[in-house]
Amino acid sequence: MDAHSFRCIGQELANLLAGARVEKIHSPQENVFVFTVFAGNAKRRLILCADRQRPKLFFSDKAPANPVRPSGLVMRLRKYAAGRRLGRVLCDYVNRRIAFSLPHQDDAGTRFLLLDLREGPSIVEALPDGFADPPAWPPADVAEALCNSSAHSPGEQELWQRYPVLTPLLRETLAELDVPEGKALLVDLEAGEGELFCYADRSGTPAFYTAWPLPAPLLARKGLVPGELPVAGLRTGDAFSGLLDAGQAPASPSLEAPEQGGFVSLAVSAQVDGPAFFANVGRKIAKEESRPGERERKRLSRLLDKLDQEEIRLQGLLAMRADACLLRDALWQFPADARMPEVQVSALSSSAPEQSLVEGPPAAAGDASEDVRLRRIVLDPLLTVRENMLRMFRRSAKGKRGLGMLQARREETRAALERQTQERLLGKTSLGAASLPGETPTAARPLREVPVSPAGESLDKGKESKAARQVARFISSDGFVILRGKNAAGNQAVLKMSKPHDLWLHAEDGPSAHAVIRRAHAAEEVPEQTLHEAAVLVGQKSWQRFDAKVRIMVALARHVRPVKGAAPGTVHVDSVLRSIVVPLRLDEN
Repeated sequence: MDAHSFRCIGQELANLLAGARVEKIHSPQENVFVFTVFAGNAKRRLILCADRQRPKLFFSDKAPANPVRPSGLVMRLRKYAAGRRLGRVLCDYVNRRIAFSLPHQDDAGTRFLLLDLREGPSIVEALPDGFADPPAWPPADVAEALCNSSAHSPGEQELWQRYPVLTPLLRETLAELDVPEGKALLVDLEAGEGELFCYADRSGTPAFYTAWPLPAPLLARKGLVPGELPVAGLRTGDAFSGLLDAGQAPASPSLEAPEQGGFVSLAVSAQVDGPAFFANVGRKIAKEESRPGERERKRLSRLLDKLDQEEIRLQGLLAMRADACLLRDALWQFPADARMPEVQVSALSSSAPEQSLVEGPPAAAGDASEDVRLRRIVLDPLLTVRENMLRMFRRSAKGKRGLGMLQARREETRAALERQTQERLLGKTSLGAASLPGETPTAARPLREVPVSPAGESLDKGKESKAARQVARFISSDGFVILRGKNAAGNQAVLKMSKPHDLWLHAEDGPSAHAVIRRAHAAEEVPEQTLHEAAVLVGQKSWQRFDAKVRIMVALARHVRPVKGAAPGTVHVDSVLRSIVVPLRLDEN
């Protein structure tokens, strides 16, 4: 975010949040902070993503899931800011910082809630000297030198340090403008008359905004085109409505004041930064959730390598039986208490390999058809020849038993590795093409259970494997993971495995299985096809399973809570998002 774009946003934040009450403060991810404030007769979520390169500050009606334990910084912010009203507002737009005073009658002095787009929020006792002083602007000769010149000319760093308002994006713009145009742009920005202009990437998605129109050569270098978000067409009533909770339109007179021009800049930042932020959150969550599966695949691969090495060791133990049989046949040659480091016994080359491994009397010594060879066998000198023979028999029997168990373990490990590989493929590939032409996945071809264990559904140790067996897992045609309980315990496990932003489904007016549609984050939209497929799965295990159609309720998992003391799977639903009616095939259950 350019400093001049932050200036436009900061001015509107000052008008909107002056006197607003801070209700909640959360930090769902590192360097991401969510402030729930009550301003303009409505609750709003202000999301700050602190970063030196690409910071974001925007309003949204959604927020990522919050961690169980807040950080020390969040606890400090809650201590001094939560439950209090914001006072006067000071904006240091050059350094992309905005401060709100926190007056309180019990405090010895006034503290400030400082929102820094580079370093994050903090509570400070006093602001730095000259925090909100107007910055120095370059004179006419400097502005003329910047126009029609290279944006990276010698002395650029010294010029930027002397005039911080000359941001990198502004210097690139001035290098593409004529002298009169460049001077006019600097005059407009110094007067604070800038407004946000939106630009889209090649796909048409709003991806960038500035406080002035960018010249065509600069747009071409950045791969941008004018976006479909004309600032002149935005109004407070429609552009800002997407930033509020449903049914809570702004009612404060200040929101509609024409002299303030509405909150166009806040609307632009929400529509550009919001989708980009939540898409990045989804990628991070997917990466985090894929790590346990990746670690499991590596562990299984290492286990297979160890099993191969163990097989070689066990084969060596099994091979001791041949030497033990030779010792048994030649045992009559040695005294009972003889202890030797090694012995040489005869091995008959004309005998079949199996004959040296079976018990029986020794071969006749004078058989002319036998080619007698000597075999050297290393012994333990601390044991007698007979004790060495018995130990070899015991070790060979151990190797035989071990090979049988190793084979079973190898097959089990290979099956687990195959399941993990299948999960990885299913997690990266949408199954939308799985339907045959002319088929309807919802009613004509119900989903089938797949051996997928989605990451993030962990329970307490000792209960995870038992609970996982009570939950059926499916992949929708859009690639979403659907969990459905197999019984009452499975229904209870499904709710424990869900996250607050997941969608929970249940039949209306009667018992049924519980189902959850996993979402990466709260802003991820679930397609209607996936909703219908999940509803069919619930309807097939409900009191309406023999009806032609079923009615299914959909709610957020955070609005579903188990009833204490009731039977497993009994829940109370605080709020229902919607109800859907889907057809069922009577022959599919």
